[in-house]
Amino acid sequence: MFGLSRREQYLVLLLAVMVLICALSLSGNIFRSKDSDDILLKTSSEEIYPEENRKENLIKVHVIGAVNRSGVYELPEGSRVIDAVQAAGGLSEDADLNATNLAAPLSDGQQVRVYNLSEQSNLSNSAIKINNGETTIASGKININTANKQQLENLTGIGPALAERIIKYRETNGYFRSIEELKNVSGIGEKRFEQLKDEITIY
Repeated sequence: MFGLSRREQYLVLLLAVMVLICALSLSGNIFRSKDSDDILLKTSSEEIYPEENRKENLIKVHVIGAVNRSGVYELPEGSRVIDAVQAAGGLSEDADLNATNLAAPLSDGQQVRVYNLSEQSNLSNSAIKINNGETTIASGKININTANKQQLENLTGIGPALAERIIKYRETNGYFRSIEELKNVSGIGEKRFEQLKDEITIY
């Protein structure tokens, strides 16, 4: 081989093999280094921005009344009234459990009112008479705290859909504490309220 002795030929062949092994080893390190960098980048990203990997929709609700800490709270979408009450420190000692539907679903921007026993007593002692399943009031006004859907539909500007919203609001938040609170019901603005305010009462 090119005038080399057998010993020299062996040395050249051995050197070529060593060069080839070094080249393959270096190439493997380059590829492994790239893969490791990708894994490191992904891991670092997850550690720095963990909220992006478990993002959930939140709603805000305003909890007032017979709770330990009234205020505005953020809750996961799909929460119930009881979740809002727990966020507000739980019910106070004078809370009336019968006046609030703790299982009702919450919506963003909703106000949750928990009545106490004295408030409920004042409402229940109002002069409301029930005759044959119909609510009758001496003044001739409709009691928005006790009226059924059909009775609510007799109010000016109130159709089936709005009547259902009034009942749903009442079931979720308890009795109306004033007729003005009716404006909290979706679809009842200032103009509609002015049209029917003389036809309603909470007593």
